[in-house]
Amino acid sequence: MGILFQKQGWHPIPKWGEGLRRLFSPRPPKNFDPSGFPLSAPKAWQKALRAWMTHPSEFLACLIFLLFIFLSLVTWGLGRAWAWESLRYSLGYGVLWFLWMAYVVYFLPRSSRTLQFVRDFGPWVAVMLSYNWVRYLIPAVHPSLFDQKLRLLEMRLWGWDAAFWTKALSGHPYWTDFSCLLYLGLFFWMFGILFYYAFARHPLYQRFMLGLMLIYLGGFVGYMFFPAAGPRYAFPQEWSWLNGGTLFNLTNLIVSHMGAKLDVFPSLHAALSIYLLFWQAEHHKVSVAWAFPLTLGIWVSTILLGFHYFPDLLGGGLLGGLAFFAAPRLEARFNHLRDSFGRV
Repeated sequence: MGILFQKQGWHPIPKWGEGLRRLFSPRPPKNFDPSGFPLSAPKAWQKALRAWMTHPSEFLACLIFLLFIFLSLVTWGLGRAWAWESLRYSLGYGVLWFLWMAYVVYFLPRSSRTLQFVRDFGPWVAVMLSYNWVRYLIPAVHPSLFDQKLRLLEMRLWGWDAAFWTKALSGHPYWTDFSCLLYLGLFFWMFGILFYYAFARHPLYQRFMLGLMLIYLGGFVGYMFFPAAGPRYAFPQEWSWLNGGTLFNLTNLIVSHMGAKLDVFPSLHAALSIYLLFWQAEHHKVSVAWAFPLTLGIWVSTILLGFHYFPDLLGGGLLGGLAFFAAPRLEARFNHLRDSFGRV
């Protein structure tokens, strides 16, 4: 039999050889048909856009990066202070993010649950990168601060500024630490819901993340148009009495290293807590019994710790409510646009 194969010039490939050939043979990318021939250009773009529109929060993350890159280039061209530092972040973070988007759209295998999980949290990583970036972009876009105007508006609303009302904490470091616990509680609440929906109720995960991205986009725009340092940093002499223990020091460390320095109006603590409260009320009604007091505590803690003015809370609450009602409608728009491309 082997002689017959040799005479005919055909040599059988052993099974292990066939396996190696399949293992090392190049796989056609998504934008090629099973035969390896390229799809037509319109169909290739439709396939790429459909893959992208399954994650509308990525679209908003790209919008944030494009906005930051544009403003960095404009301020650098105008010779503004801090513009070069912002432009360096544009070249670094912007390139990395859009390379990741190219990989997601064209090459990310749908069968890889690990990579899909990483993709789900991609917009959140983009937000963290944006916070490092915007601390240099804000003073380049708008050098003047609005602390005095926000303080005057607060005094018109309350009759006194926040430092007057919160001096009751003087000499009570444990109450200060309790306020810090409420302030930090927002992050545990938000990440708890993120991980719960990422693992247990994934169909609603994209809607939840989309609302968060709307809040951060609105917050970044507010920071650039109305930059302010906050009561405790703009008027430190009026807050010299504020002291606390370990939680107080930990909170100050987190705010100084992770914040954007001028991220006051609108208050994202107020916006995110209202958004989470509305979400709990719609999807987990029983949990409102603890979610509402926690939201109230988060709002009060931002005032007691001198991080925000009262108008910041009003602006943040409005932003959080708008994001909650806009997220499902925007998601429906994305789904309709994705379906309009048809299946390719």
